[in-house]
Amino acid sequence: MPRKRKVKPFYLRISDHDSKVFNIIGPMTDDRPWNEKVAQLQNNGRKVNCGAFGASNSKDYFIREISAETGYKYTETPIVNPPEDRSMEYTGPLPDYAKGADRKRLVQLLCKGKCNRTRWAEMTVDFPGEEVLRNSDVFSFSAKCLKCGAIAKDPYNWFR
Repeated sequence: MPRKRKVKPFYLRISDHDSKVFNIIGPMTDDRPWNEKVAQLQNNGRKVNCGAFGASNSKDYFIREISAETGYKYTETPIVNPPEDRSMEYTGPLPDYAKGADRKRLVQLLCKGKCNRTRWAEMTVDFPGEEVLRNSDVFSFSAKCLKCGAIAKDPYNWFR
């Protein structure tokens, strides 16, 4: 079996050439959502671009270097609205009864309502990760079974 290539973290520089400012975002390992946002702005006539560079030095180092090289000023004000974080979104297949649910809030649980078996449920908040659920107290979270509508409040047995 081939080894998976380890992706090294990097920073992304986004420059606004009209305003002569730039942002540094990261470190990150996937800049595709940011590139899509920049491309949308370019298609709307904005003079913006972005480029990735290794995270071998600190963010402050890169801010100084880019400022000296371009004459642009660093700004905390986002040039591009951050893309929606989809990292916790469930991407696998779903049964028909769960297809309309918010994929960021899905969990599987043992439904103690009419189902009395493992079902997909929708949490009242975005999925925080299995470790958070495992370490949380009863009543910290709740989820509604998407098959029978029963409400569960015991997150110790929820998973993806």
